Amino acid sequence: MRPRCRGSGPGTCGIPICATTRGGCLSSTDAISASSSSSSKEEDGKVRKYFEETAGEQKTFFVEDGLLKTTGTPSGYIRTSDVYDNYVFHVEVRFPQRGNSGVLVHIQRDDVWPRSIECQLYQSHMGRIFPIQGAYLEGGEMIHENSKPPGEWNTYEVYSEEGRLATVLNGVVVGLAAEANPRIGHIALQSEGVPAEFRNIRVRRHAPSHHLWNPNKGDPLPRPGR
Repeated sequence: MRPRCRGSGPGTCGIPICATTRGGCLSSTDAISASSSSSSKEEDGKVRKYFEETAGEQKTFFVEDGLLKTTGTPSGYIRTSDVYDNYVFHVEVRFPQRGNSGVLVHIQRDDVWPRSIECQLYQSHMGRIFPIQGAYLEGGEMIHENSKPPGEWNTYEVYSEEGRLATVLNGVVVGLAAEANPRIGHIALQSEGVPAEFRNIRVRRHAPSHHLWNPNKGDPLPRPGR
């Protein structure tokens, strides 16, 4: 059994890197906020600053030559300090060798691994979407492969709106899912066994272009996933 992360709670743990062999949470005590902003450019800057500056406070994630890197061990993640529901998350990832990582979304409580939705970065399944640790999701299987070989950069985006998720890999839609539960939370990048490099990390909040229910027509309030 993997030990629980006993670090600070959501929104206060600056950078949870939870080791499966230690049962602790190596974290920053002064999280850099990635709070909402009316300017998407300003928000992007805050998120990059959060990921990069807090990365220097432990050994698993670090910044080198302008890139956010992970050694891959121990298993864990680096996450935003704020939570997101409707957004587009953008990251570019490169593996020096055939590797594994992931974007964890909608984390509400830190753990290794946390209850969340994983958007896969594993080389041959990149773009697949699936729930972990008791989360719920409908769909999410890969439509097709579109990852680049080791040593090349992949552009990866996660779209989230009202419980629906989509992954876009190198400009092509790869995964589609719906009824996510949870549908709001922190966004994280995984450390999962092999080195990985990340750049151009940014997130843009947005309001849904349409509503799933219309209270003026007496539609019932939609419930989050099963």
